[in-house]
Parts: sequence; C-alpha cells; structure tokens
Amino acid sequence: MSIKNRDSMVLAPALRFKSRVLGLALAALAVAGCADTQRAHDPLVGRVSWFAYLAGDDIKAACAADAPARYRFVYNAVFDEQVRSYDLVRTETGAKLAVNVSGGGIRLVEFAVGASLRPETVKRMVEVDLDRAAYLALIRQVEADGFGAPPPEGLRLPSYDFYWAVSACAGGRFHFNVWRNETPGFAALRFPGLLFAQDTTTIPPAKPYPQTYAAHVDRIAANHGRDQNFELIIRDGGLGGMLTLFR
Repeated sequence: MSIKNRDSMVLAPALRFKSRVLGLALAALAVAGCADTQRAHDPLVGRVSWFAYLAGDDIKAACAADAPARYRFVYNAVFDEQVRSYDLVRTETGAKLAVNVSGGGIRLVEFAVGASLRPETVKRMVEVDLDRAAYLALIRQVEADGFGAPPPEGLRLPSYDFYWAVSACAGGRFHFNVWRNETPGFAALRFPGLLFAQDTTTIPPAKPYPQTYAAHVDRIAANHGRDQNFELIIRDGGLGGMLTLFR
C-alpha cells in the first residue's frame, strides 16, 4: 500500500476520536508552545512535551552565535515499539553524544529523556565522548544527506511509521528536517550508520519495514488499545499543522 493511500486511510472519517485523546492533543500543543529558557540549555533537565522535544524547540530557544553547536537526531521506529534519540553537543575536543533508547510508550505531554510511559518498557541511556574527527564526520554526513534543505512541506509523520527528525543550532542558526520511510532519500541516508556505530546501548536499532494501516489496527488490538497514536505534519519548515490522535 502506498504512503498516499495509507495516509488517506489514517485521516478517514471512519476513525473515532475519543475526548480524552483529543484533550491530550490540546495539552501537548499548549506545552509545546511554551518556552522555558532555563531548561532549554540542557535536554536532560526538566520536562517538555515530546512534540517540543522532537521539533527541537529547546535547541531553537537557546540558539545563539556564541553557543556551541547542538544537534538532535530522533529515530521514530514505530512509536510504541522503539524510539531512539541522540543529543550531540560540541566540545573543545570533539562532542558529547547522549543516547537514549526506549522500547516505546514515551510520555507525550510530560517528557524527560530516559522516561517512558510504562515501567516495563525496555530503555537505556548512555553518554559517549566523540573525538573531533568522529564529530566532523557525523555533521558532514548529515549535511551531505540533505539536512540543509527545507523539510518537505505537508509531509505527514504518523506515529506507526519509521522516520528521522533532526534539529540543530550551528553558527547561531537553527534548522530542522525530516525523512520518512518509503519517501525519496530515506533508504540512502548514511548518517544513521555513523550514529549507530557510536551507540553503546547494546540495543539493536529497529530496521524499517513497510507499514500498512491494517497492520497498525491489528497492533492496537493486540496491545488492547494501549498504543499512543498520533500524526504530525510538516508546515513552514517545522512541525505544525493539525495534530491528529486516533484510535
């Protein structure tokens, strides 16, 4: 099934929206719209919404010409199955790379790196020191993969699919981009391999596979409706548009 057809099914009128889920969406939007400059300097301190974290709102708020370069790489590998995040901060000798791997179920509204919705969720967090060569190789590769281009306007990012979201502040300028599975360029990305090579969590990265809406519905049934389901849309160079949460 094509992405276009799958997306149309996701937004079909037959989907039933529950009031508590819509309330969660509104709360997430409200949290994402609030800037906390004190906590924005450190993604490992404080709590923000998952959507704000994914969009790099804290990085954007703290972005300045004299600030060290910061990059955030988030790999959504079916939201309720595996999510990996990599926070990279430039240092005098190279960079610090904070790696967080969750088995899924991350808190949508109140999120802290390393925290997940269900205690039994497998998760691990490590910090790795990168030398200058490894740091430069990584940022040069993400640029070569097209990070500097504008994100694809109107691209939908359903939680049940695979995608990369990257935000960064370098030289006082903020930028954001995404790549979704089965769209042009995703399979050719090379920066994920460099990140995974530095990942010492010992939890293997989930490999992308074709998604169908029917399989997604079956997954919800198998998990007794515990899955968190939402869709984000790229608007005006960042995450925006209508947040859709559905069962």
